Amino acid sequence: MIAKDKKRKIFDWILNIILIILIIVGIYLFLNRIFGHSPTDLQLILWLFGFFGTAMVKMFSLVYNINREIGELKTNTKESFNKIRTDVSEIEQEISEIKNSLKVKKW
Repeated sequence: MIAKDKKRKIFDWILNIILIILIIVGIYLFLNRIFGHSPTDLQLILWLFGFFGTAMVKMFSLVYNINREIGELKTNTKESFNKIRTDVSEIEQEISEIKNSLKVKKW
């Protein structure tokens, strides 16, 4: 379990680095385009595909992590309610035992 979390963190770091590099390259390409040293349209299109592809993978990673955390929260909530149910049933048993002992003492 710890190894999976470590792998996910490494994967997130790699995606972040790739996104930062693509953003820097994109800024460079657009500045060159603005100031007359035009990159070809193909270069811009390839950059866009790379940037959006990496951004989509990053978003899928975030959604996966959020979904996993929601699943853990759901499981923990279910377990907590089960514990509360058993506690309430134990309290009800104790109350009924107290009532029975009080009924016996009245006679």
